[in-house]
Amino acid sequence: MSKVISNVFYHIPQDKDDPDIPNVFCVPKAQEEIRLADIKNYFPLNGQYIFRFKYKYNNQVVWMDIPENSKKLPIYEGRIFLKATRVQWGDQQKKAEPEQVQAPVQNQPPPQQVPQQQPKQEYIDFFGEEEETQKQKQYQETNLLDF
Repeated sequence: MSKVISNVFYHIPQDKDDPDIPNVFCVPKAQEEIRLADIKNYFPLNGQYIFRFKYKYNNQVVWMDIPENSKKLPIYEGRIFLKATRVQWGDQQKKAEPEQVQAPVQNQPPPQQVPQQQPKQEYIDFFGEEEETQKQKQYQETNLLDF
């Protein structure tokens, strides 16, 4: 039994990615079933991004903003192609208010900083545990490099 996997092509202008040589990640759904929520869930880089989707409108190529997570994504030349604009790196957090300095409380040790843990990236086993590494390599060679 084979699982449906779709490639999503992207570039990040701030990283000086060449849109003609895009990056790619996989979503375990048929292309026509992928929604903005899936893009946000499976996008491989940490951080906060704005996603714009390549689309042909009145014979012109435009970048379409999708307002809702449940909306269907536009297809450009048979593929989902997006431009990801980074808003914030993954480990930075905006501070809503400036830090206030508090006077130390007597007879208490100073507070210790707890190291912040990086969120674990979810690994998706598209092939199942019984599949061999050779089949994974064969899939990558035949499907992921298909531009």
